[in-house]
Parts: sequence; C-alpha cells; structure tokens
Amino acid sequence: MFFDECGIEWDYEIQGFSVTTPRGNINYLPDFWLPVSGQWAEAKGFLDISGMRRIHALACGMSACGSGNDLAIFGDIPRLRSILWPVQLHYHGRLWGVPWRPEPGCPLDRPRVAVETTEEFAAHLTDGFPFGIPDWAQDGLDRARCARFEWGESG
Repeated sequence: MFFDECGIEWDYEIQGFSVTTPRGNINYLPDFWLPVSGQWAEAKGFLDISGMRRIHALACGMSACGSGNDLAIFGDIPRLRSILWPVQLHYHGRLWGVPWRPEPGCPLDRPRVAVETTEEFAAHLTDGFPFGIPDWAQDGLDRARCARFEWGESG
C-alpha cells in the first residue's frame, strides 16, 4: 500500500539469486524489486544475529557502488510523529546504512552509519534509524497504517 500511494513501481518476489558474498554463495529471494530506483527491498519484522549476518553478507555482495543494487530494509511502519526511517544498505569500501530513498545512484551524500553485524544493529534495521521521515512519504505511511491485513479486512 505504501509503494502504491507514493507512486513507487514494485514487483514482488520476481527472482531468486545465488549471491557471491564474503561468506560464500547464499541463495536469496528478495521480497521486492523497485525497478525505477534499481533497489531490492526486504520486509523484516524481526532480525536476530544470524539473520543480521546473512543480510550483511547479502548486501555486501549485491549493493556494490556502481555495479550492484542497494538493499532497503523495511521493518514496522513508523508510528505517527516518529523520526525512525528505513535503512538503505550500500557497499562503498564497506557497508553503509543511509536513509532510504527510492532513487538510483550512490547515496553517500546522505547521513550514514557504518553497518555492523550486532544484535543492536539488527534491531535498528527493523525499527529504523532516527533519520527523520521525509515529507513525500507521509501519505503512503498514513495509508499503510490504516490497512488491515488480517482475515482480508481493509480500510
């Protein structure tokens, strides 16, 4: 609902990959492909340390600056008036977390944090980072907060 409201083109689970990573090859089926921005997006409600290590390795293998596609991590929908925002993972000499934007290209002109494989960082990936929510996303977030996914309910 968020992508639709914001006018972001998306495809769901279109293709699986065997990704060459620092941990060896990992089979991976990303949740979403965002073709206009050339990004993969993963919806995660919870991420333990094992999952964090996997995401870190996948992002290092998939999102190399100039030759890959960044990986955006979406957790819970940010609450009203929250400053928490999803993280885009970008490899540029090391793995960086930046405020997610559905835009192609190197994002290192934005605020950034070095990504670590810790439980604390795993929680940040699903909770979001205090980057602030951009104005363009407000309507999409409002619509997503109103959605009900249980038992086919809507509105």
